[in-house]
Formats: sequence, structure tokens, C-alpha cells
Amino acid sequence: MARAPIDGSTLRWARELGRVPREELAKALGVEPERIDAFESEEGQPTFR
Repeated sequence: MARAPIDGSTLRWARELGRVPREELAKALGVEPERIDAFESEEGQPTFR
């Protein structure tokens, strides 16, 4: 599966600016909140479905 090149600090900035809790973002994306942490710390990258 192809990876989406996401900059973790930009993702965190946008989420915080929009005042979206990581749990809410995770639910909208269909992932566990820990995956949001991984995306934002650049330990993981989202995939295209």
C-alpha cells in the first residue's frame, strides 16, 4: 500500500489550530489514537486506501 508523505509537525499544527482532539481525528480516520501520535512524531506514515 502506498504511503502518504505527511509532515508530522504540520499535521499536529493543523490539528491543534482546528482544536481537533486526537481521539476525534482518529475516529474520523478509522484508526486508533496511538496512530495519530505515530503520524505526528513521524514514527509512522498513513497509507492511502
